[in-house]
Amino acid sequence: MRGKTSDKAGFTLLELIAAAGFLAVLTASFYGSCRYLRKVEQAYAAEALALHVMENVVARCAAEPARGAAVVRDILEAELRQSPLGADPRIASACRADAAYADLTIEGGGARALARVRVPLAAGAAGGADAREGAP
Repeated sequence: MRGKTSDKAGFTLLELIAAAGFLAVLTASFYGSCRYLRKVEQAYAAEALALHVMENVVARCAAEPARGAAVVRDILEAELRQSPLGADPRIASACRADAAYADLTIEGGGARALARVRVPLAAGAAGGADAREGAP
């Protein structure tokens, strides 16, 4: 029985196409997952840098005897400029103050706060300013 083709070893064309399609789906899923993980990693790295900036701001404010809102805002802006976040145009700082406290915020893309801290102002210091970097 030489004419039978069913005894030949191998895969049909349909099986090969199905396997190639399955590999394409797996590759696309893996690529999408890697892109998402990279984006999450970058977001957490930016938050870690913002927290480091805020730690430096709090340490410098604690050493400043006359802590008014303007002094605290200047410290925040100086620390942010010295960090790697300072080169990113999407990063902004904000300092909102009342008579006793200054609320400092470092914001990333959009209105998302990367880090936020409340610093007590020195008694008798000129406070009460509401300032935002880049605002008129």
